[in-house]
Amino acid sequence: MPLNSGARHGIGCDISPAPVTSSLLPTLKVDSFEARQTTACAISLWTAEVACQDQAHTGRGRAATTKVFPDRNGGLAWSLSRFGNRILNASWILASLCASLSWAQSPANIRAPLGVYVKVDVQDAINGYNGPASQLHSYLQGLYASLLADPAISGLTIGADWAKLQPSAGASSSSFDWTDLDDAFDAATVAHKPVQLIITPGTDMPTWLVNEIPSCDPLFTSGSAPANCGTVTFVGYPEVQRAGQTMFPLPWNTVYQAAWDAFLMQLNARYGSDPAFVAIAIAGPVGASDEMIFPTSANTSAAQPSGLAVDAMWAALIQHSFPSNSAYQNTDQVFIDAWKQAIDAYESIFSGVTLFIGADAGDDFPNFSQTVTPHADNTLFAVDCSNSPRPRSCRAKRKPKSCRIS
Repeated sequence: MPLNSGARHGIGCDISPAPVTSSLLPTLKVDSFEARQTTACAISLWTAEVACQDQAHTGRGRAATTKVFPDRNGGLAWSLSRFGNRILNASWILASLCASLSWAQSPANIRAPLGVYVKVDVQDAINGYNGPASQLHSYLQGLYASLLADPAISGLTIGADWAKLQPSAGASSSSFDWTDLDDAFDAATVAHKPVQLIITPGTDMPTWLVNEIPSCDPLFTSGSAPANCGTVTFVGYPEVQRAGQTMFPLPWNTVYQAAWDAFLMQLNARYGSDPAFVAIAIAGPVGASDEMIFPTSANTSAAQPSGLAVDAMWAALIQHSFPSNSAYQNTDQVFIDAWKQAIDAYESIFSGVTLFIGADAGDDFPNFSQTVTPHADNTLFAVDCSNSPRPRSCRAKRKPKSCRIS
């Protein structure tokens, strides 16, 4: 469909720990590789392939020098040569290769990422800092400057939590704390390199918002809950270790959606005209990351406080929120509509930058009995879901992506 905001679409890719060989990888989502200090990887933006070789090099923004150290999950991430022989504390940084592919011809004034970006989760970086508080931001700026000094690195991908950026309700300047992002943009400006943003709402929503939205938990304990309830407790789901707090927002809750959209407008007002700002991940209907990952019966085996299976909890929540909407019963349509709303909001708010979706494997929507009507262009379903053990979940996740790619 037409890109009504002037924003450019892409699909993000990241690297998580697992060994691969140095041969070409015929997939955009690279699972990861083990690298030595002299290893370099080149990305082809046209064939979605990655090639690694033993001699570091640069060229047209497609190569990256990577060095291995343990990450906070016990896998491998990378340090950079500017840090010499010192092994970095892996609890605060994960380097990722990320290439964004445009899906349509875009005007020359659309800023877009190209090449290899190093990803830093700001809160992890802060957690790994042991110096005086007065020197924290100098430390972060020095970290970013050291990373960007590597000629193989094209820019920064900064991960940050909504709760940290908007600690108070309201639209006044005192409601926001932009210092963590300012550190990254300041360092990138000095280095003449760009910044991508991954701002996580979901379980990283601010506490003041959690307090504003009634909980749906009484639905499972006493049999009733406020009609406008919008949070629920899940345990043991994927990425729960990354969650900022225990309450999981219902992706369709209008109070949650309105607060997130209002925050995005403030974010755009501060950085939208900055030439260093080139891309942002679409988020909103999410859990503990920007990816389309919800607790489901398939991915969550832990016993829930409700006593029900996770998919049964979602079915009850949908029934409670939309008692008269038969189209939402026993189907993932409400999740699809929530993602469409989020994509439309980003297109409306942001202009001149790339919008990208951090997609996962495709099976992390509830798997209900009814199948959603596929998008007219069913290419993604045919490629990604034909062999899925949960095709209804996979089909539902592909629909909002197909709508925006075609």
